[in-house]
Amino acid sequence: MVKKALIAIFAVLLVAGSLMVAFGTQESSSLTHGSDSFAPSGSGRYVSPPLSINSSYVLSVLGSGAFVVNSSGIGVINYTNAFAVGISPARTLNLTNNTESIYTNLPSGTYYVVYFPADSPQQVNPLYSVQTDPGLANILSTVIVVGISVIIASFIVLAVGSFMGKDDRKN
Repeated sequence: MVKKALIAIFAVLLVAGSLMVAFGTQESSSLTHGSDSFAPSGSGRYVSPPLSINSSYVLSVLGSGAFVVNSSGIGVINYTNAFAVGISPARTLNLTNNTESIYTNLPSGTYYVVYFPADSPQQVNPLYSVQTDPGLANILSTVIVVGISVIIASFIVLAVGSFMGKDDRKN
């Protein structure tokens, strides 16, 4: 009797945890939009398509030699003034053989990612991504972690049930 109840609890926890992970994964995938699409724009520079940024969005650029400019800076940025014209990131992470620049609290508007391959000829196009709702992304990642925890708990319940079942047979 107890063994059947524990198996039912296992099944419920497993389904609930799997649904939480699936929901969190599906919903969070629609919050981040990334690309490595650039077009040559003269003077040895390559420019991303225009990125419409809301002030709550997070823009992340993976790759050295890439700069973020707003629509007024796109016409004047070149290799020699890129550090002056480009917007400074809120945070820079130094990764193995790469750099990630994170831009937060940008004023709403149109932005471009610009890079100069002559600075690093072996480098592939930088990757850039826009996260549209970082708060919701944090909530969804918590849902995913809780879902994984529930799945683990379901297997613990199954293990307990299997040990209890062995003891029931001895009596």
